Formats: sequence, structure tokens, C-alpha cells
Amino acid sequence: MFFLKGVDSFIAIVVNYWVCLILGSIFVGHIPIITYGQETEWVPYGIALGLLFIIGFNIAALSVKYTGITITSVMQKMSLLISSAFAILFFMESAGIFKLLGIALSVLAILLINATSGSGKKFTLGPYFIYPAVTLLFSASIEIILYYVQVTELSLNADAELTTFGFSVAAIIGLFVVTYLYVSGKRKFQWKDVIGGIALGLPNFFSIYLILVLLQKGFEGSVVFPVLNISVMVATALVGVLVFSEKLKAINFIGIGLAVLAIISIMLF
Repeated sequence: MFFLKGVDSFIAIVVNYWVCLILGSIFVGHIPIITYGQETEWVPYGIALGLLFIIGFNIAALSVKYTGITITSVMQKMSLLISSAFAILFFMESAGIFKLLGIALSVLAILLINATSGSGKKFTLGPYFIYPAVTLLFSASIEIILYYVQVTELSLNADAELTTFGFSVAAIIGLFVVTYLYVSGKRKFQWKDVIGGIALGLPNFFSIYLILVLLQKGFEGSVVFPVLNISVMVATALVGVLVFSEKLKAINFIGIGLAVLAIISIMLF
């Protein structure tokens, strides 16, 4: 999304969160920007999510711009290391040898699937590397908040209400900024920004919703985060081949194979 020609990434990101807000409100049955009753302990986490959503997505866009899609994608998916470690160390989830092996294979798979692909920008530890580094931290923070609220049962309807509240915060903040940009003449309305935002919002909402559904059903966070992250990576690679006729090298296929082994190792042992 960030690299589609002519699409204003910030406008598309804001539209994306309004799409997520609408979808979430449909699932919840109301717009949860204002909550009622006693179940409000999770509201600060919802606000934090909203800020992480909109700031993190824009930092990711800058990361793609200055360091390339490959480095950014790798750093986003590497969040599984932090979130899985959090689940194991602070909530005493199981940490058998096969699960740890699977997590290690996940990391290797992510690196190999992305090897020799992307924008062609070279890896560097220059000043712009702050963007993918912060992208990693924000991605991990989002996963940890979703996990924490779910397992501590701060919300009885955390699978939709919390995330929709977060989307509300991100959407409203974005709306204020976009309004200023339009009124000041710094941005002009483009339908392709709206279309791009819709295309981004649909998978964005359902990917986050899926995380909470799986956690609610009792799956461990140290299983959900690595499996989903590498599954998305594999699916993206395969779509690139089947839909966009991209060519993968042997090292990429090795990465896909390792990803499958990682999922089996994590899920079955």
C-alpha cells in the first residue's frame, strides 16, 4: 500500500482506520468510542492501541520509503520474537524444545523468504534505520497489548470492542490531521487514496480480529504470533508468484519450506 504509485500513504492510512472502525462497529453492534457500564478497565489500552496504530503505520510507510519494503517487512514480522518472549516469560506459557525450535525456524524463514526480494535498497545502519527499528517495537507493542487484555480478561468482548475502540481513536486523530491538510491546501483529495485505504483496511481489520479470536479460543500467544506472522509472509510470497508472476529464487522457496516446518513444529509439539 505504501508503495502504490500516486497514493498518499497518510490519507490511505486514515481511510484504512475508518474502514476498520466501520467493520468493528458492525461486529460490536455500536461505535465503542464511548463506553458504558463497568467494563472500562481496558480503555487506556484501547487509547494506546489507537496511537500505536496510526503512528506505527506512518512510521512503517517512512520505513518503506527510506529503507525499502524488504527490511520493513522483515522487521514487522520479527515482532514475533518480542511478543512470544513476553508470553513465555511473563505469563509462563509452555516453552518446549519443539516450540522454541519452531520460533527459531520462523525467524530464519522470514529472512530467507525476503532474501533477494524487495526494493533493491541495501541494508544499512544509517540514520534512516530508526524507522524499521521503531516499526519493530510498535508491531510488538500492539501484539503485546492485544495479548495482555485478552488473557487478563479486562474485556469480556475483547475480540472486537477493544480493537474497534483503538480504531476509533486512530480514525478520529487522523481525521483532524487530514482536515487540516485539506483546508491548508497541503493535500488534495484523490479517489485513489480512498480506494487504497479501503484495500488496506479490510485485511488490516481481519488480521487483528483473527489474533484476538484465536487468543480467546485458548491458543497461546507464543503460538499465535509466530504462526500468523510467517503464514502472512508465505501467503504474500505465493500471491506474488500466482497473481503478479513474480519469480522466487531457490533461497525463497527454502524459506517457505522452513516456514511450513516452523508451523508444524509450533502447532503440533
